[in-house]
Amino acid sequence: MSLSREMNIGSSTLILGQGNEDINIKGREGQNVRINGVVPGAGGGGGGPYDGPGDITLTPGNLTAVGDGISNGKIEGQTIKSIDNIVISSGNLEVTTGGVEIKGNGNLTLEGNGEVKTEGGGNITAGLAGDIQTTTGDIVSGNDIYFEGQDIYHRTNNPVANLSYKDYKQLAGKNDNNVFTGSNQFNSNTTEFAAKVSVGTRDGGGLFTQNLALNTSGNIESKTINNATQIQCGNINCGNGGDNEVRARKFITRTNENNLPVGWTLEQGLPNSPAEQVDRVLQIKAGEASGYITITPTDFTGTDPAIILDPNTTANGGKIYAASFTFGSTADRFDLIQDLTGPLNHTLQISAPTASSKVEFSDNNTNVILGVNKTDINLGNTIPIKFGLYSFLPVQYTLTNASFPIEQTEQAFTKIFTNSSSFTNVNTGATGQSLVEGFYKLSVTQTGASTPSGTYEKIGVLCDYVYRIPSDASPDNQLPNPLSFSYGKYDTTGPPEIEIRRNATGGQDVHMTFPTLAGSSGESMPIVVKLTKLDF
Repeated sequence: MSLSREMNIGSSTLILGQGNEDINIKGREGQNVRINGVVPGAGGGGGGPYDGPGDITLTPGNLTAVGDGISNGKIEGQTIKSIDNIVISSGNLEVTTGGVEIKGNGNLTLEGNGEVKTEGGGNITAGLAGDIQTTTGDIVSGNDIYFEGQDIYHRTNNPVANLSYKDYKQLAGKNDNNVFTGSNQFNSNTTEFAAKVSVGTRDGGGLFTQNLALNTSGNIESKTINNATQIQCGNINCGNGGDNEVRARKFITRTNENNLPVGWTLEQGLPNSPAEQVDRVLQIKAGEASGYITITPTDFTGTDPAIILDPNTTANGGKIYAASFTFGSTADRFDLIQDLTGPLNHTLQISAPTASSKVEFSDNNTNVILGVNKTDINLGNTIPIKFGLYSFLPVQYTLTNASFPIEQTEQAFTKIFTNSSSFTNVNTGATGQSLVEGFYKLSVTQTGASTPSGTYEKIGVLCDYVYRIPSDASPDNQLPNPLSFSYGKYDTTGPPEIEIRRNATGGQDVHMTFPTLAGSSGESMPIVVKLTKLDF
């Protein structure tokens, strides 16, 4: 059928075709067919692209571009607007120039594995109040993330809450005063980062164990400090532990910054194997000549300390200066004192703590050389007193006679002793001793009333006696009167006489007789004979 160049159809609806066959409108010579001035392309599904001015409105309906998304299957334009939502089930939404703007309450939804990309320096902008949000995915940047807001928040919807992510994750942050603030949860207790920063471990139940902490005072709280070189600090205070220990092989009293000359050294060497005596020695060494240690009381203000420990030199030996020494820390100790002032300023005082206290000087075998106590001074029994070159050592010998006869004439039983009698050496306590040659003081002392009548009491005789072993056949001598003699009761006239006789063995017998007996004879008395050898 042939129609004219223009044809007007007055109806609002044009129905073409018959049955289920497709309708094809085409030019006889292949010309473009325009609909309302727009030339539809040959795209699949009977859709565009449409070229030229005008709008494509699908109410209701969808606009679908099918293809590979590279050479076809694309929707392109200067601006693509969606009244409601733009849903990308698969593939990508690419904006070469310009931007993707979502206004109102609309959303850009990516379903499947699609991506929103910008190339050539483009941005993804979520308006003034919009969000860029993923449900389960991540927001990943291959370069930098720039933040121009005031904070990063953790948001919950039920209940609705915005919590600073620093507080949500218990992170430290600086405030306007450049001070760290925030919280660090230790079990159920909160410690501000402004006060303490802690490093530690948590167990499976969430219990935190602090191993290291820093606080605003500059203190370090640490279980151990393992440092191979040195720790530079002001003060060290070990006030937290039960033992409060400081361990080191050597302590030097001056720091590295001020160690010329070197300060005092407190040192104990490392143990050797096998052990050596020096291992057990604590050495305190002065760093310079004339150095010494002082100990002062709390009220010390002068120049003379209470105690001085002076190592001096190796050749001269050390010194200890103090006004007094107490030997031991328990009760009843001796004091060695020299007053600093007053009348005893130049007197060395040895003060005994009790009436029975004693000072002893002993030799290398612990034998007492000199003993001093409240009641006597005991010099060693074999030690002389020397006055320059004069050596003086008295030795006393004693013997007893329980019944010495009081007789007028010399008889065998009137001997008071012989040189070979069994004496007791009072100095040493030795018994069975004989006299040796020398000068003696001889004393005879009556120790009880005479028997049977009691007519003699308290007779005392004292004289000098020189013992020499005689070579003369008859060296009999009678000691001249007057003897030193006294008594309490005496039943005769004249003093007793001391006579020396040579005995048959070449020794001496010493007799004591009485010149007259006014009373009854046959009396006897107990006596003690003492001979004290003196150095003349």
